[in-house]
Amino acid sequence: HCRCLFGGMSTQPHHTEEGQLVVRDEWGPGASINLDRSVVTDTDLATLATVLRDKSEAGASVATTPIESRGRGPTSLSLEGNGLTDAAVPHLCAILELCGTRELKLGHNKLSDQGVARLAGVLPGCGSLEVLDLTFNTVRDAGAVALAAALCNGAGIKTLKLYRCHIGDDGAHALASAMARPSSTVEELDLGCNGFGSDAVAALGVAIGSSQLRSLGLRNNDLRPGDLRVLCARFGRTGLRSLDLRKNKLGDSGAAALAECLAGDESVSSIDLRSNGVTAAGVRDIALALADNSTLLEVDLGVTADEVPDLAYLEALLGKNLMLERMRLTIDRLGTPPKDTPAHNPPSEPAAAAPVSSPTPSPTFPPTSAPTVHPTLDHVGRPEQRALPGAGVGGWSRVALAVAVAAAAVGYVLVKRPGCPAAYR
Repeated sequence: HCRCLFGGMSTQPHHTEEGQLVVRDEWGPGASINLDRSVVTDTDLATLATVLRDKSEAGASVATTPIESRGRGPTSLSLEGNGLTDAAVPHLCAILELCGTRELKLGHNKLSDQGVARLAGVLPGCGSLEVLDLTFNTVRDAGAVALAAALCNGAGIKTLKLYRCHIGDDGAHALASAMARPSSTVEELDLGCNGFGSDAVAALGVAIGSSQLRSLGLRNNDLRPGDLRVLCARFGRTGLRSLDLRKNKLGDSGAAALAECLAGDESVSSIDLRSNGVTAAGVRDIALALADNSTLLEVDLGVTADEVPDLAYLEALLGKNLMLERMRLTIDRLGTPPKDTPAHNPPSEPAAAAPVSSPTPSPTFPPTSAPTVHPTLDHVGRPEQRALPGAGVGGWSRVALAVAVAAAAVGYVLVKRPGCPAAYR
């Protein structure tokens, strides 16, 4: 539609009018190539691989050192959202075999487990590859097992992203076993939105204790409080820094289990618990644990309680933690915080804080004066629905309807322009 509406602008900036891929002069050894959502086909990738190989050989022929004579591929190659199939894998392998590629991003394509297994076969020979993104591909267990074998055979990948790749227990177990090896180089692993169960989570927990892992993503995996207890059993003896647990089913029980681990933890610095059904009671448990934690710098919580936690009381609990930089409370409900919520900044002359060792946690916090504290406490809520006059539920509906009618009218006028093909109409 852009070609019709805006005077010939193409929606495929990397292609000619005939649909052929335009290979730029700067695309060569050491280049960073970004072809995200550029309608790159398997044939286009074959053309790109041929050109890169020719440029690499030409550079090697005039090299003055043995290292330069080996030839090099692009430093970064991003091909996200192009619908690439397994037919593109041989061309990807040819590009990786040129050496020098550090990042390969293939998210949101149509690679199957067989294609991923073939791609994994060349990874041990690509020592420069550090980032591999296969998000939203059909990797399955077979592809994950092949990737694990590549890691065991010398692949130097540091960041492996496998979000929503249909990986089950067998694939997760294989990856966990590969990371548990002393030779493993993986520092960041994203296994969110996959279908493995509690046994695989336990295997990942064991791998955390003996791996180089620094960041683990497990969001949207239907995790329960028991899974979290097993996963966190080795906290305090690992190098794990970041843990993403968004969109699971942990609730206040999971928050309490996490609080027990955080009390004596000396490694984790960032935790994300949004969209887990955590209420004010869970927030209080974590805040109590943070009083004895010296490494956590950031914690993000999604609060679904009817009453927003009292900020002054939370600040009193966090007063002993001199390391925490940010604690964010995202209100996962429609509405705004109560008007009597204390301000973010404590008063200039704070009163004495209430004792931290209160007996039994309760969903509602007792009012306490806010002391001067080191951490910044962010309270993020929904914007009030009074930005426009009469903008309640009906008001917003009228605004949306008016915008839709105006957009339809403008679109009708544009497609009626002379010379606009009938297909665009």
